[in-house]
Amino acid sequence: MFAACIMGSAVVWAQDNPPAPAPVQTAAPAVDPTKEPVDLPVLISPKNINEPITADDLTIQSFPVKKVHGDMIRDSSQIIGLAAKRPLQAGQPMRFIDLMKEQLVKHGDDVTLVYHTGALEITASGRALESGALNDSIKITNLGSNRTVDAKVIGPKQVEIRE
Repeated sequence: MFAACIMGSAVVWAQDNPPAPAPVQTAAPAVDPTKEPVDLPVLISPKNINEPITADDLTIQSFPVKKVHGDMIRDSSQIIGLAAKRPLQAGQPMRFIDLMKEQLVKHGDDVTLVYHTGALEITASGRALESGALNDSIKITNLGSNRTVDAKVIGPKQVEIRE
């Protein structure tokens, strides 16, 4: 609707309806990084205590970020070669507190004790007084001499002494 207004000697015409507002531009909703899923390595099947974990034991599974804690392992390469410190369930995120180096010698195991001195190598039977993983130093009783010695774990049920 138009209206006329006389102002002095001029007639001013004005439109009664203001112009329509310009359409509002709406942006695509921003992606909230706190809601993105997090991919974590998990076991395909359960593991018992001291069972080693291989690449074939793992798969990647997505978890809501709100269920992922800072101590959960995010990289499979950090798990491979370690063993379960406690029974582990399939499909659950793992933490370093759940894992340990595989114990190649267990407390009470009968072990082969290899003694190296120069070019001479002597083997003897021993009994482990401690458990140990590869390269760990543990106490062994030499069954022939009944002496307790420190030895380095070099393999399953094998330890060595070097001089």
